[in-house]
Amino acid sequence: MSITKKLACVAESYEGFYVPEIDRHLNSTNTKEEDISDIAGVQLSYKAYKNWIRQNGKEKKLPRLDYTPKQLFWISSAVRFCSKGSNEAIEKAVKHSYQSLKRYRVLGALRNSKDFSKDFHCPADSIMNLSNKCEIW
Repeated sequence: MSITKKLACVAESYEGFYVPEIDRHLNSTNTKEEDISDIAGVQLSYKAYKNWIRQNGKEKKLPRLDYTPKQLFWISSAVRFCSKGSNEAIEKAVKHSYQSLKRYRVLGALRNSKDFSKDFHCPADSIMNLSNKCEIW
């Protein structure tokens, strides 16, 4: 798949995100290169994590948590994007930033990952298991 088609897939995927605070959808015109980087980055990180497991053995579950180690990988990849902004800041970011809003950087990268959908047992064609995932590699 050409880079043009990959960018178009990512643009279409992210433009589907609705931002309720400002009553509009994301505009991926300025963000699609960064969005593709987010998707690729989390895929590479997960590949490195799976290689680590192969070399070091399967990890144990953490006590009192109902998440697998693989699920915790995905959760930890999202935590760094926790943020809150005013409606004005959100509107400015959607209009002018070269990066998508942080919550959609997480959602966009994860819902385009086959591994995420598998590890969380997401139903087919659900919001976090799109049938048309944007393939980067």
